[in-house]
Amino acid sequence: MRKQYCIVICMLVMLPIFSTAGLAHQSTVLEIGEIDEGLLVGVASIIKNIGDAPAKDVAWSIRFEGGIVLIPLGSERNGACDSIDVGGEKNIFSGPVFGFGVLRPMEITVSAQASNADPVKRTEIGWIFLFIMQV
Repeated sequence: MRKQYCIVICMLVMLPIFSTAGLAHQSTVLEIGEIDEGLLVGVASIIKNIGDAPAKDVAWSIRFEGGIVLIPLGSERNGACDSIDVGGEKNIFSGPVFGFGVLRPMEITVSAQASNADPVKRTEIGWIFLFIMQV
């Protein structure tokens, strides 16, 4: 009888260990790739999902600070996508940028966030003369 109680107690103590061992916590992790010049004008980057769960409701922005940026108004471009699958990527582009920032470099910041991931951002230094950008 005493042996049976010991076995039952041992099983009850070990039960939480075995019940959670098979559960893996899935997380979404976003990463922003290098910021490059766009095809002809503007800048482009890539948002990557390097986590093990799909990113949902992804919002992104490209912000220009410093220099004189005439287009886009407000010096920021925003966008969104419904999701980025595990291992997937989303190409983003600022669209045309027009301004002056030769004597004083400008900061170009790309940021992204998802409803199930921490926000991330990446900043690079660049120059702009009219519509020609150098990052």
